[in-house]
Amino acid sequence: MFTTNEWSPTDRYVHYLRISTDRGLTWQRLPDLPFTENHRAQINFSTNYATDQTLAVTFNSATNISNTGGVTWRTVVFPRPDPNAFALGDAQHLFAGYGRELPPENRVPGEVQVSHDGGQTWRSVPMGLDVDRIFVSPAFAQDHTVLMSLGAYHYNGGLVLSTDAGLTWQRADAGLDLSGLGIYSLVFSPQFATDRTLFCYDSSARAWGVYKSTDAAAVWQHLPAAHLDFWSSPPDLLISPRYAQDQTLWLLEYYRAIVSRDGGQTWQPATAYPLWLQAVAEYCLPSGECGVELYGIPPERGAGGDTYYLYRSYDYGQTWQCLEDPTPPPGSVPAPPPAEVPEPATWLLLAGGAAALAGWRRRR
Repeated sequence: MFTTNEWSPTDRYVHYLRISTDRGLTWQRLPDLPFTENHRAQINFSTNYATDQTLAVTFNSATNISNTGGVTWRTVVFPRPDPNAFALGDAQHLFAGYGRELPPENRVPGEVQVSHDGGQTWRSVPMGLDVDRIFVSPAFAQDHTVLMSLGAYHYNGGLVLSTDAGLTWQRADAGLDLSGLGIYSLVFSPQFATDRTLFCYDSSARAWGVYKSTDAAAVWQHLPAAHLDFWSSPPDLLISPRYAQDQTLWLLEYYRAIVSRDGGQTWQPATAYPLWLQAVAEYCLPSGECGVELYGIPPERGAGGDTYYLYRSYDYGQTWQCLEDPTPPPGSVPAPPPAEVPEPATWLLLAGGAAALAGWRRRR
């Protein structure tokens, strides 16, 4: 697991990361990032992180890339500053999306910049619309599949798909309602290579909500039962790393969440406790038994005033344990730990669909 760390609570500079190899119980500081600026940092992970140990910490004009799990870093300067979106396919394949209509005097044409050599060179692929978000297949090493949501000011430009690592693109939004503001979240099934399943949240004007595709985004089906009115930002999707076994995914909006345990057909409240769900992980015991652990943070900060306690659930959100403080959420009974301690290495799937070993923002 990784967290970002800052030198001062009054600025937004992220200077280094901390890493945990025991699922959040203890943390070790990593070397300082070679590049930082006063801009909110984004952590991205290679979809093949377990093998290539590649992650990036991205700012406004450049990204720090490590191929050693954060021990050493190199800086890659973007072909132009202020991308709307950035994503890693692997250590060599980088994607930066651009586009801005307003104000007219500072208009930026919609394009995706693609690098196939780790950021040494970039190729511009015009898109005609702003690139809002970039989503990379968990099987990218094999299928080179990338999806992007497009848009403009108050305009839903739908989805486009590439199967050659971003060089060419085709429409991938048949069945989506493009009357609203855009595609805000998309997740791949962890078994996408075989089940070809994806989910997205379409903020349309008529049929908003979750859509599902079982043919690699060729056609989408609306799931009307997945309804969560959002207050200030569109909901995120979170999918179980054991989706093939449990058919579970979550729809999140800050401290509210609903869950489906049947592939999106029916939904119910995710947890009775006021927690903002952050990530879901698969763990495997030495005995060979595997399960799912869910992570969340409460609305209140910790005693230090600038720390968010991290809670973990082994039963899909029914009961919770705090990793830093023994006090559970109001009304919760902490779940007993498993009979055997899970292996240290744990995969997490973050809201928004990025495969990672962690990546929620936690300030100390």
